[in-house]
Amino acid sequence: MKNFIQMAENILREDGLRLTKPRSMALNFLAKENQPLTPYEIRDLLKEEGEKADVVTIYRILEEFERLGLVHKVTLLGRYIRCSDLEMETHCEKDIGCHHYLICEKCSKVQEISGENLHDLERVIEKKTGFEVKNHFLEFLGLCKKCKK
Repeated sequence: MKNFIQMAENILREDGLRLTKPRSMALNFLAKENQPLTPYEIRDLLKEEGEKADVVTIYRILEEFERLGLVHKVTLLGRYIRCSDLEMETHCEKDIGCHHYLICEKCSKVQEISGENLHDLERVIEKKTGFEVKNHFLEFLGLCKKCKK
């Protein structure tokens, strides 16, 4: 958790962004949670801590975080999760679509998986179709090991 916060704060500063109280608190909430959060959940957590921020502000903060590779949007859930690369003190290669998720439809647990050979598939698609792939999102919906029992 500490590595994520420290690296994220450094990346924000390097990008010229101030570490405002809402940004700092949002980073802390994302670092603590093992599950992705909605902007509304983050707003409610801020409110519980006595910090006022509207949902539009939270969306802007999350968009900045996503642009910088600090968080990733889990599209099927409309939620944001911290970048696991930052926990390992490496910076996300956000332009190569490195994050793929297994999403449990029963408990909403999200597990990240890697898919290195998907980059090869992108190249095949580009070659066959002439379509330039800029990014991809891959999310599997099903049942986690615990809920399957």
